[in-house]
Amino acid sequence: MSLPAHPHNAHLLDLRTPADLAGELAAVGVPAREPIAEWEQVGHAVLRLEGVRPAVRSRLESLAVNPEYPVRLYGGGPNLLLSASRRALRGLAKALSAGGLPAAGAELERCLDAAPGQWRWGRRTLDFRSGAKVMGVLNCTPDSFYPASRLPEPGPALEAARAMIAAGAHILDVGGESSRPGSDPVPAAEEIRRVVPLLEAIRRESDVLLSIDTRKPEVAQAALEAGADILNDISALRADRSPGDGTPGMAALAARRGAPLVLMHMRGEPKTMQAEPRYEDVVSEVLGELSEAVEFAFAAGVERLIVDPGIGFGKRLADNLCLLKNLAVLRCLGCPVLVGLSRKSFLGAVTGAPVEDRLPASIAADTLAILSGADIVRVHDVREAVQTVRLLLAVLGASCR
Repeated sequence: MSLPAHPHNAHLLDLRTPADLAGELAAVGVPAREPIAEWEQVGHAVLRLEGVRPAVRSRLESLAVNPEYPVRLYGGGPNLLLSASRRALRGLAKALSAGGLPAAGAELERCLDAAPGQWRWGRRTLDFRSGAKVMGVLNCTPDSFYPASRLPEPGPALEAARAMIAAGAHILDVGGESSRPGSDPVPAAEEIRRVVPLLEAIRRESDVLLSIDTRKPEVAQAALEAGADILNDISALRADRSPGDGTPGMAALAARRGAPLVLMHMRGEPKTMQAEPRYEDVVSEVLGELSEAVEFAFAAGVERLIVDPGIGFGKRLADNLCLLKNLAVLRCLGCPVLVGLSRKSFLGAVTGAPVEDRLPASIAADTLAILSGADIVRVHDVREAVQTVRLLLAVLGASCR
């Protein structure tokens, strides 16, 4: 039996960046003088639009038949798919804006320009261009879901922080209230008592970026005074967006201090969030709800936002898997993407491993997330995550010519 001949050695190329394309062009004797422009022409994209108004649909249909914008439209209802090269989609966006539909055009442009850059605030810098960042978890709590992560005493917590810094953590996320399913809320005063001494101790020793994991503005304020740099709100400003007593909330604090703010998706409260959560289309619904929070935060004056799909927070197993599979969708919000997968119960549901044995699944999940565009991975095991990120960056940045 003879094997079939392959005289041309034909093979598909997995081109992820303009630099990848430039390298392949150079290999066939075509120097790419403008690799970004070439990428726009070659790079294919499929966009989904939901709730499209008749005026927008009509304009899209009229533009799609124009050879200048070779775009294919799919869908007969209010939801559409647009399929084309990035260059064609960018031209379509400009045509929509010029034709009296600037909001629709801007939304398409935002989807095509979703790569985060470098942030500077005060004396702090966070450069997303150099690859995914590792955020180490410091739980100053007696009841977090992973027993080995519980650090209610300042001494062991500081030792854990030192180990994470030595292992290469870019950010440390300090929290004083467990948000595991079924957990009870903690008073603000107790939360402050738990986190402030650790934040102050770390800041005396290190200039590492510090994040405070809290839903309470008073805790966030105390943490910023103690040296925190980033606010991490698992409720995505729910209290700010609900009718209240007019007291300045988390968004106002972040805007006033210029601090980056993480907005995480969660339905319900930690106590009840896993009581029969339901979604018709989890990706679409999470994206839409985060979009509302992002719009609110920007309107409140917050300049630097990070979004988190909230894996495990009011989600079923299928929801968590679907969100991880489609993590890149969140890039259309124009914000860096953070994801927390470390040792979570959905990993146990898939692998059968107890929380103590979920490190391999956590590494695999973080790898999938980074390949899908995650900018920050929130982890318990910093050393392993840093090694994972370094390997991925080396592979993705490897020159094969």
